[in-house]
Amino acid sequence: RRYCAMPTYQMSYAVGRRELLKLREDYRARAGTSYTPAAFHTDLLSYAGLPVSLARWGMGL
Repeated sequence: RRYCAMPTYQMSYAVGRRELLKLREDYRARAGTSYTPAAFHTDLLSYAGLPVSLARWGMGL
């Protein structure tokens, strides 16, 4: 029902997933061998509810 009322609803999840995966990839490239998933998640979650683009900026990516 929700998808019929708002057809772009599902697409927003796909776009958000793509942005988060790209952010993780860039974070991993910058961190090199010191990368850990826990460090990435801690850094990302420190930006709470900000959009991915602003979290990226805050992370220096």
